Amino acid sequence: MNRIQTLLSLAKEELSAAEILLENTLYLALFRQSRKTE
Repeated sequence: MNRIQTLLSLAKEELSAAEILLENTLYLALFRQSRKTE
């Protein structure tokens, strides 16, 4: 059980990191898009 909890905890951390990366990528894309229209 302990091993499963450890794996689950690691998976959650990975997911959080992926989420932050995705948000940053989207923000950057939107920023670049808005600069193009000026």
